[in-house]
Amino acid sequence: MNMGVWVAIGAGVGAALMAVTDQPFWIAIGVAVGASMGAATTAKKGDEDKSEEE
Repeated sequence: MNMGVWVAIGAGVGAALMAVTDQPFWIAIGVAVGASMGAATTAKKGDEDKSEEE
């Protein structure tokens, strides 16, 4: 999955938490968590590609 998918998943989770708690900051937290997950999976994929070239 690419970065945009993770951000969308995080925003969806944040929106669900916002609906339950009425606290809008959950959307920002969800987007941040999604972006960090996307970055982590992208970095991990990049590490695997480099090791295959060697």
